[in-house]
Order: sequence, then structure tokens, then C-alpha cells
Amino acid sequence: MKIKSDFILQKMTENSYVAMPVGKSRDLVKGYLNVNSTGAFLWDILVKGATKQDLVLALTAAYEVDSGLVEKDVESFILKLNEIGALDD
Repeated sequence: MKIKSDFILQKMTENSYVAMPVGKSRDLVKGYLNVNSTGAFLWDILVKGATKQDLVLALTAAYEVDSGLVEKDVESFILKLNEIGALDD
């Protein structure tokens, strides 16, 4: 998976970001996604391309939590990104 090149992540406050389409995707997608700092961390990884397992491992290492705890959160984040059309498979 990879973030499409015509989506950006804009920092709004210290721990708040907005993922939104730009360019031609702006006309196709009517909406945006509010993202917290953990979501921004995952976004940065997805810009380069990653699997779901890569994301789980990265969160596990960065936040020193059990992979079982973050797997559902990663799945939810991926689902939300797909809903706004931000991911290429």
C-alpha cells in the first residue's frame, strides 16, 4: 500500500492533522480525514509504501506496545484511508 501522490497531510495543531485530496482527486473525493499524531506516523510510512504488517511492526517498535493491541487500529486506519481514496494497493 502507498499513499496516492495527490493526497497530502496538513498539520493543524500539535497533535492534529488533516488528510485531504489535492489536484485531480480533489474533484473526485468530497471529504477529508482527521488524523492524530499516530495516524501521521503511519501516513509517513505509507508515503514510501508499506504492508499492514510493516505498519504494525513500526507502531510496536515506536510505542513499545504489543502488536495485538495495534493491529485493529492499523486496520481501522487503512479502512478510513481507503474510504477517502487515499491508498494505492
